[in-house]
Amino acid sequence: MSMLLLLVSTTNNSNINQFREVKINMATQSKLNRINVSQVLRSIWLNKGISRIRIAEMLHMDKSTVTKIVSSLLELGIVQTMEEGSASPRGGRKPVPLSINISYGCILGIEIQTDIFNVVIINLQGEIISRYRDKIDFGEKELIDVFSEILTNIMPHTENLGLLGIVVGLCGIVNSEEGIIQKSNPLNIVDAYPFCHMAEERFSLPVFIENDANCCCWGELTSQKTQRPENMLYMLGQFREVETHHAYYSGIGIGFGIVINGKVYSGLEHSAGEFKSIFSKAPSISQFSLPDDQIENIQNKPEEFAALLRELTRNISLVINFFNLNHIVIGGEIECYKDMIEKMLTHEIQQNWSYPEQMTFSISSSNQGNQAVAYGAACMFLENLFSIPEMNNRPEKGIKRGIELLETIKEVQPAENEDSKFTFNPI
Repeated sequence: MSMLLLLVSTTNNSNINQFREVKINMATQSKLNRINVSQVLRSIWLNKGISRIRIAEMLHMDKSTVTKIVSSLLELGIVQTMEEGSASPRGGRKPVPLSINISYGCILGIEIQTDIFNVVIINLQGEIISRYRDKIDFGEKELIDVFSEILTNIMPHTENLGLLGIVVGLCGIVNSEEGIIQKSNPLNIVDAYPFCHMAEERFSLPVFIENDANCCCWGELTSQKTQRPENMLYMLGQFREVETHHAYYSGIGIGFGIVINGKVYSGLEHSAGEFKSIFSKAPSISQFSLPDDQIENIQNKPEEFAALLRELTRNISLVINFFNLNHIVIGGEIECYKDMIEKMLTHEIQQNWSYPEQMTFSISSSNQGNQAVAYGAACMFLENLFSIPEMNNRPEKGIKRGIELLETIKEVQPAENEDSKFTFNPI
């Protein structure tokens, strides 16, 4: 009897293991299919007018696989055909150019500061549809309540555009993967704040959150899709009136976004780019060594402002040389001081360099002015929508990307009829 029971037990365990292997293989195959679809979608987004044949060549995919994927994307409506190209010298069928359908939907980027907010609405090619800017009165309100008020007022402007998702950019240490604000002195957030969870409970749309300077990096990557900066430092400067949980001051806030090997770098604890001058001393609450009373309204004090910029450029010249960052972008309200900053920074970089050869780098402004963060926030959503899911990305944690994000969008959107619901069919 005991031998029979042992045999049955072994057989059951074997069946269970086989079932698990089949389930894992199916999940792996499904993930690979989603990656293939996302690769095709990204290729079309980055290369307007690309043909199916060219996609197959670039991605080293079978032509029939690409044809099936493109057919499903055309049926969904996110991809469209353009006018046919010219036939090859040997004749044959003319290639059919493909592009992203910019009428498919729009993205909302919102920057929330202590006293104002900026909103930018973009299409799926990153082109700006409209902009908004207004004052905020936080009073005793929570951040989520302020966000809800902003969104309620903006939503009517997106009714005929098909809002796909929202990204909020703000200053502080932000865990964008989990949608949590870990800390933000200006916004009086001292404990982990699950912003995205609360926002998605109130509005049936995917909501992301990101550090403001990192948002600006996403904006630069999207606006230069075909010639993306590989190694970049983004300097974001905003003049602010800030009342924190321990003090009040009217001055300037500086944050940095870093792109390394073409990717926005946030750091292990999501605090990369947080800045305080190495020359600052307690009990100053500002980021610089200048006394707090001098920092107040510093944009109206030419001598103090010049001293602040000199201190700023001395700090970051070390970082630029240390990481060999060859592109620097100046964004936010300090864009109008680009020439002054460029002159100082060029001098400090060379002073900090150990070799006789001149350092090679470029300095530019974002050209988005005070709406650089809101624009970049919206671009972050685009970058996720048109990126490739990772094989090890667990569905219960982290930002969904590519076709997986598109599936999430369609799940939360009300369908006009049963046929309009989107379900992913493995290739």
